[in-house]
Amino acid sequence: AAAEAALAGAGEGDVSIGSWEWTPPLIVTEITKQYLQQEGYNVDFVQDEFVRDGVLNGTIDLYWDYTGSG
Repeated sequence: AAAEAALAGAGEGDVSIGSWEWTPPLIVTEITKQYLQQEGYNVDFVQDEFVRDGVLNGTIDLYWDYTGSG
């Protein structure tokens, strides 16, 4: 709900979403990708072993994480 509220009405532009290389984040990332595409975004999926580095260098705009994996 928080992501939906943050993106409500935005609907355009390019977004790069990243994911860790294991099943739970891949599933949530795919759901997010489909939602963003439905809302009109061009979505680039970046699967990267070093997700944090991608966020810091600007190749990844968002990714899902768990408090136990930070």
